[in-house]
Amino acid sequence: MKSLSEAEAANELMRFAKAIAKHDRLYHAEDDPEISDQGYDALVRRNAEPEALFPHLIREGSPSKKVGHGDYQRGKGTGRPAAGGGSMRAVLAIAVMAALTACSNEPETLPVPDLIDPPRAQASSAPGRGLPPPKEDADETPPERDIAPLPPIPPPPPPEVFMDRVDAVPQDAPAGDEVLIENANGPREALFIHVVQKFRSQEQFEQRPICMTQAHSDLVEALSGRFPDIYAEGECHWEGPGVVLTETGEAAIFVHANVACGGKACHAEGGATYGNLGAEGYGYRLRLTPEGWTMAELGIMWIS
Repeated sequence: MKSLSEAEAANELMRFAKAIAKHDRLYHAEDDPEISDQGYDALVRRNAEPEALFPHLIREGSPSKKVGHGDYQRGKGTGRPAAGGGSMRAVLAIAVMAALTACSNEPETLPVPDLIDPPRAQASSAPGRGLPPPKEDADETPPERDIAPLPPIPPPPPPEVFMDRVDAVPQDAPAGDEVLIENANGPREALFIHVVQKFRSQEQFEQRPICMTQAHSDLVEALSGRFPDIYAEGECHWEGPGVVLTETGEAAIFVHANVACGGKACHAEGGATYGNLGAEGYGYRLRLTPEGWTMAELGIMWIS
């Protein structure tokens, strides 16, 4: 693992914590996992790397603090049970099933200790001596116990709206086909145009207002001339688990575009944040040509 500063390690641990919480919820609460056990184990191992460098940054809910973490290490990340243990997800699943069993509504039948002498116990039915006589109505159903429901787990805090990962985009990464962005006044405007087009092409975001992060008024005005419902960053805010347009309260998304250039070539990162467990970004390469700025998508992405 490359060397990290303490601030970079804290950001990485925050990102891993959100991803692990998301996949725990999908696996345990919704029974709809998005990744395999091997992928989950790899995510846990990546989380452990910055923790090893900065132990004081280990979060309270980190897999490193959960029961079975050592057994997971003996499983060597295969996602399959090993001698004495298994994958971290399997260990957590066993713990969840044990907790649910303990909260069952069925009354538990306990064995009677063999400590009472039967003849003495039946010698008298007088109060305070021996055992009380058995009830004649043997078919009486014991009353059901009322068990209070567990309190809901609060959602994790929203991620930082502006996530600058452009330094993590390698300049020599292989790129896909180039796309010409016409009439863009600079590489950042070209990247904003491409990112807005990318998310507006998805059905769930087609009608959502978009707020541009760290964009000056001229840039917001330029994008507003190309797309409907484009707003400045301050016109959206977090409400509960998602992003909303302040004026109307309707669901919205934050879009960001970060560029680092050298001469006529740039490497960049752009994406969107739409909920406290919903954000994604992609790596790009931009190049200035006589026709305008061209853009190629790299095989690099992040999801939170």
